[in-house]
Amino acid sequence: MNPGVLIAIISFVAIAALLAWLIPVAMKASRKMQEDTERAWRALAAELDGGRFHPGHGPWYRREPMRVTASPDGVPLVLDYFVVSTGKTSVTYTRVKIDPEHAQRASKLRDLDFNIYREHALSGLGKLLGAQDVQIGDPAYDDAFMIKASGEARIRSLITAEWRRAHLQQREVALGLAKGELTAIQMGFISDVDKLRQQIELALCVARAAGLDSA
Repeated sequence: MNPGVLIAIISFVAIAALLAWLIPVAMKASRKMQEDTERAWRALAAELDGGRFHPGHGPWYRREPMRVTASPDGVPLVLDYFVVSTGKTSVTYTRVKIDPEHAQRASKLRDLDFNIYREHALSGLGKLLGAQDVQIGDPAYDDAFMIKASGEARIRSLITAEWRRAHLQQREVALGLAKGELTAIQMGFISDVDKLRQQIELALCVARAAGLDSA
């Protein structure tokens, strides 16, 4: 047999054997991550006021993801996740969102949009090129985050000291308000109960700043 053909056959067999080992390992790891996350979310639901865990359901091609619903401090919220595909890869995000109908009861949030996210390598360039970045007068917070808002004076008055302290401890969480929906989002399929609690508490800090806990 031609040596080149033999080498090609051996390489093909080796790759096939490697894939046959890797695929089950990857599937097992994915199942474990799903199980760990589901266990954490169930535990979190059990400790939240009005908390309820909703398991994922439906066929794989249009499956409804698992989620937690709750009403801590009288604020109806949902903990869920979503996946963003870039074509070659995909990224999972864990999200806390406050019911838009409830959020719009607060006059401080009505007709306001904002997006607050962690400074990164390109943020400075964006500022130099004129990208909007609202400064609120707290150097630590201004240095840590990009702040974009439809009303600069309104967002300055909205961001309380409690909000700033909580957000500086969770810089990986992006805060947003768009079309009446208030969200706190971080990258990853989060299974750490403490991190989930902190993410929810940050969303509630924003709710308290807006007066939603008494809306």
